Amino acid sequence: MRVRYLVQLKEPIWLEDHWPIPIMGGDFRVVSKDGKATAFKITFTGQSVNLAPAVQLHEEGPPKYTIIKRDTLLPFVRIQLEKAFIYLQCYFDVDVLIGEIEIEYAGETEEEKKLIEVTGSTRGEKPPLLMPYDILTRAIMAAEIGQAPEFEATFVSAARSAMLQERYIDSFRYSFLLIESLYGNGKYKKIQLKNALRKNADFKTLVTTALNERASSVHHQNSDTEKLLAASPTTEAVIDHLVDKRGLYFHGNVERKDAWRPHEQKIAETLALLSLDIVLLISHAAATPMFDETYSQRHLDNAKIVGAIMTMNVSFKFREPGENFDRNANQIINVPGTKVTPKMAVYAAKSFLESFESSAPVADLKNASCTVKDTGQNVFDIEFHVESDLEIDKDAKS
Repeated sequence: MRVRYLVQLKEPIWLEDHWPIPIMGGDFRVVSKDGKATAFKITFTGQSVNLAPAVQLHEEGPPKYTIIKRDTLLPFVRIQLEKAFIYLQCYFDVDVLIGEIEIEYAGETEEEKKLIEVTGSTRGEKPPLLMPYDILTRAIMAAEIGQAPEFEATFVSAARSAMLQERYIDSFRYSFLLIESLYGNGKYKKIQLKNALRKNADFKTLVTTALNERASSVHHQNSDTEKLLAASPTTEAVIDHLVDKRGLYFHGNVERKDAWRPHEQKIAETLALLSLDIVLLISHAAATPMFDETYSQRHLDNAKIVGAIMTMNVSFKFREPGENFDRNANQIINVPGTKVTPKMAVYAAKSFLESFESSAPVADLKNASCTVKDTGQNVFDIEFHVESDLEIDKDAKS
């Protein structure tokens, strides 16, 4: 079987000349376009078909099948390329998209072609970002007035990008730079900085929230951060830990027993995740101006102007105080959009509940069902299973 790996360069580069060279028993070639190198192609022939992914079928329930990855050659290819670019980066700002390698498995004989179930894959391919449209329109409208949170966004963007590239140490450092800038009160010595962060009520709230909602790491390394978080620490203990890690990762000293190494990134993953959770909360708070109710109404008005409105019909049942029977009613809701999405469904449900609370503040809502008026497409169903004490008492007497 022939195995071919295609590794894209992050940015094209000019090479004075190039030709095939041997690598790990395979063939290494430069892929060029318009005279510039854009990728590298590494090909191995005579390989076992057992390197190709296999398909495992399921007899019951979704998913119907699972693709099992079996390529044991790929990790060694990645390691050699990563090491090669470590050398190159000593001289040039150059990198490869090592997490997005395209792989082709091709049989070299008719028998091998029959045995290969999956002929290709892309490692590390990310799905497109899904963004609610109203977030985009709010951002555009908010940008017309006032100062955008450029300071916060710059650090958060850098920390998030480093995280996605598995550069966890860099991600932590970008996050902590933002934390220290906003809440460090100008202190830089360890004890003083710890005290400044501990005394800041806003920052303590951010840390507490991040601890309650923190993301889990992928590469468990049994790091000191993982051990600390597993022990349900106090907010103050976490703040102290962040400052201690700042002292480690902001100051290089190869003579220390616990000196950090640039290639040992995974040990800092949990630390980076926690720090990123904190600065994401900071950036979300900085972006609150775009959620002003003025922009909500403007978003709706603009949608009406261009006809991007869908009409929803909500059928609901409720009971007024003092009555021993339920009432049925309908309500029409206009929501911005051209197709039903999860975001739209939540918006419609929220709009209905707010309207019901306003029109019948003392009534008990029993259930509600929403459909698109023109097509009948179901949007949401709400069912309440709690009865008031008065209803229970009446049912018991009857």
